[in-house]
Amino acid sequence: IARINTAHDNPEIWRKMVVNVKKASKAIGKSVKIYMDIEGPKIRTGKIKTKIKPLKNNKNHPPSIKLFKDSRLILTKEGIEGHGGMNPAISITSHEIFGKVKSNESVWFDDGKLGGIILSADDNNIVVEISNAPEEGFRLKAEKGINFPDSYLNINALTIEDIDHLTFIAKHADMVGFSFVQNPEDIIALREQLKNLNREDMGIILKIETHRAFENLPALLFAVMQSKHCGIMIARGDLAVEIGYIRIAEVQEEILWFAEAAHLPVIWATQVLEKQIKKGIATRAEISDVVKAVRAECVMLNKGTYIVEAIETVKNIDKRMASHEDKKRKILRSLNVAKAFVKQPENN
Repeated sequence: IARINTAHDNPEIWRKMVVNVKKASKAIGKSVKIYMDIEGPKIRTGKIKTKIKPLKNNKNHPPSIKLFKDSRLILTKEGIEGHGGMNPAISITSHEIFGKVKSNESVWFDDGKLGGIILSADDNNIVVEISNAPEEGFRLKAEKGINFPDSYLNINALTIEDIDHLTFIAKHADMVGFSFVQNPEDIIALREQLKNLNREDMGIILKIETHRAFENLPALLFAVMQSKHCGIMIARGDLAVEIGYIRIAEVQEEILWFAEAAHLPVIWATQVLEKQIKKGIATRAEISDVVKAVRAECVMLNKGTYIVEAIETVKNIDKRMASHEDKKRKILRSLNVAKAFVKQPENN
């Protein structure tokens, strides 16, 4: 399966990706399905003022705002370019959250790398005090995700941009990933849009990436199973931020149980073999993660220099683990190491 994320690029580039996938599919003589995400109401940081002077080694690093523990940052509705200094501020992409978040609620940036507590909030500005940051500080860049795990935002999962992108998706994709789905009504709205586009046959993948989606999981599964083709993705990046890193190991197991009970395929996603893909060498923790991942029907790998090697790693581990475990059921096959021991002549 080839994944195209509509949160990035544009229809012209997506079309080129589709053409390349189809060329590759024809060349190898195998069917390659196309999966396209709709972005959903992802809240991101806005643009940041570009510094004229390069940071280090005469390299033009992306502009950023450096923040430390106990720093204060203003999130604003105004269309300003973000800036540091005495009163650092940055605009955010979704204006719907203003007036919905409250004091003492938590906020996290860039997949949980930076965290803070809301000191005050009104219809135009949110003042955040940074409570979780590296000792050396953290550089917050543009277009980074923002999570409000304690806040009840009640934002439509299907945005105007998503509805527009669905026209392209309906023509070129086999399945659509539903980002930030929250409740059954969201699924009804998506299915209605697909019906209008004569694509009721399209596969729907529910991306479970918020605390609310996990709490509503049984209802979401019953709603999506009204579609002919459907599945779920454990989107562990945002989900870990929303529910806390301590709980993600438990929650991903529970989602696998739900999916198995519902007979739905699962995509295991986010940062799988990320270091190997980027640097060429996997960590022990990454290998252990893949061992868990092979219980799902699909493992999602992001682009990178060593992506081919990473695919081979997943295939190798999957082949080895297939005789040990089926979904979440242990097979307990006979072990070669035990057979070798039994066959040894008695040592007198």
